[in-house]
Amino acid sequence: MSVFESPPCRILICEDDPDMADIISQMLKPLGCKIDIANNAIKAKALLAQNVYRVMTLDIVMPGQDGLSFLKELREHETTRDLPVLVVSVCGMGDDKRISVSDFSISDWITKPLDPERFVASVKQALGKQALVKKSVRKLAKILHVEDHSSSRELVSTFLRKAGSIVAAKGIQEAKSLLLKEDFDLIIMNATLPDGEGSELLPFVGSAPVIFLSTHPPLNALPESALKVLGPLDQAGNELMKAVQAAMIPK
Repeated sequence: MSVFESPPCRILICEDDPDMADIISQMLKPLGCKIDIANNAIKAKALLAQNVYRVMTLDIVMPGQDGLSFLKELREHETTRDLPVLVVSVCGMGDDKRISVSDFSISDWITKPLDPERFVASVKQALGKQALVKKSVRKLAKILHVEDHSSSRELVSTFLRKAGSIVAAKGIQEAKSLLLKEDFDLIIMNATLPDGEGSELLPFVGSAPVIFLSTHPPLNALPESALKVLGPLDQAGNELMKAVQAAMIPK
C-alpha cells in the first residue's frame, strides 16, 4: 500500500484474556474490519508500528505495562495521538482517580461484562469520527537506497531517519532483486555504481519516484522526471531533504 492511500478499516484489540478477546472480535466482525489481537502492551506496540488502525480497544488491567500508562505513552507519539481508544475493563472509570477522559482522549469507557449493542455502537461512532479527522495517520515510507559506499548509506539513513524505513542495496544486482520482490515508496540511488549505472534500475521501479545522487556531473543524461541531487552528501543534506519532500507529494 502506498503511503498516500487511505488505510483499510483495521481494529486493534488489546486484551490479555483470550476468551474476552475472542468475544470482542466476534462482536466486531460484522463491521467488516480487519481485527488484530494483542495480549499485552508490548505486542500492541509492535502491531501499531506495523499497521494503521482506525480504532483500538484497551483493557486497563494487564500483565506487564498497565493499560493506563500505555495509553499515556500513545498520546505522547504523533502517529497514535489521535487514535480512537475505547477502554474495556472490569474497573469503572471512577475507580481510579488518575483517569480522566479528557486527559487521555478516551472515546468511551465500557465496563465488563459488555453490553453488545452499546459496545458495537460506540465502536461505530469512533470509526465515524476517525474518518473525519483531517490529519491522517500515515505509515512511514518504505525507501530503497542503492549505494556502494557505507559512509553515504549512513548519512542518508541519518538524514531520513524520520522520513521512513530505509532498505539498503550495495549495487545494481542486489537492488534489482529487492525491486522484484518488494514495493517501495521512494528510490534513492547513486547515479554510478560499481556494477552499472543507476539508470539501469528504472525499468524495475514501477511508479515509485526516483532520486539520483552524484558527486559530479553529468546528471543531465538522466530522465527529466527523475529528481537529482548533486554534491557530497555531507554538504547536500538540505538539498536531499527538499528532493525527498518533493518526491513524496502525491501527483
